[in-house]
Amino acid sequence: MIGCSALVIVVAGLVMTALVQVWPLRRLRFLLDSFAILPEWRFFAQASTLGADDLARDTHLIVRDRDAAGRIGGWQPVLSDATRCWHHAIWNPQARVTIVILTLGEDLARVCRQGMVAEIQQSLRYLMVLRCALEAPHDRGVRNRQFAIVHTTGRQARTIGVDFVSAWHRW
Repeated sequence: MIGCSALVIVVAGLVMTALVQVWPLRRLRFLLDSFAILPEWRFFAQASTLGADDLARDTHLIVRDRDAAGRIGGWQPVLSDATRCWHHAIWNPQARVTIVILTLGEDLARVCRQGMVAEIQQSLRYLMVLRCALEAPHDRGVRNRQFAIVHTTGRQARTIGVDFVSAWHRW
């Protein structure tokens, strides 16, 4: 009995959701659904997203190394997209780690913009991003490493913005 009731409620919800998408009923949605329970699906943007650069904003973690002679290498991405297999569309546990590290990096940039620079290096988010940066592959003879959080915006011509740059760290 409870199973049938649940099935009727689910089917009724799906039917009502489909009906809300029909153009003439869309105007009456607010009268029929005062609690805004039923979603209104929009599969196409109202304006072109090619010009909306803020929709194409990606965050990156990059590192550079300094050897014993004091030579500084170029910036290298840490969390680059490795070769993906077909099953990563369904199950990719590494993607969750990448998202957490990049979210922590964005938090670092936000805290830095607020002027709390002195407290940043003692925070857990800084230490986690630093650990990820230090675990990235490096050449022999490298003594120090620095990481940065940068973002790229745009779809065609990507512009780069620096959000946060760390101090140099030793192994």
